Amino acid sequence: MWEVRSKSNPKQITHVELILQDGKGDRLHAVLPHSLISTWGQVLAEFKFFNMRFFIVVENSLRSRSTTTNLVLTFYNRTVVTPVLNPTFPLEALRLREIGDILRADRINKADIF
Repeated sequence: MWEVRSKSNPKQITHVELILQDGKGDRLHAVLPHSLISTWGQVLAEFKFFNMRFFIVVENSLRSRSTTTNLVLTFYNRTVVTPVLNPTFPLEALRLREIGDILRADRINKADIF
């Protein structure tokens, strides 16, 4: 979870970005717009579990790709976030990979671009 600041005014937060993980271990990039930071910014926290409803998922055409999927979840004014106190699955905070896997993945991604 990280804050993205305005290029013209570094004191101003334009939005917050997060990486979300579901019960299967799949990850999705998420964006919390500036207008909703006051609503959800204090509720959301790293390494915590939440149930979420009423959000928008679209193709990630502008942002850098930080997950294996090319989708991004965006909060909007009807989004509901409820903390989960006793989760039924573990959080996989780190995904350690062999250097060979990283290099092969890098070659595949570059081939997709050109």
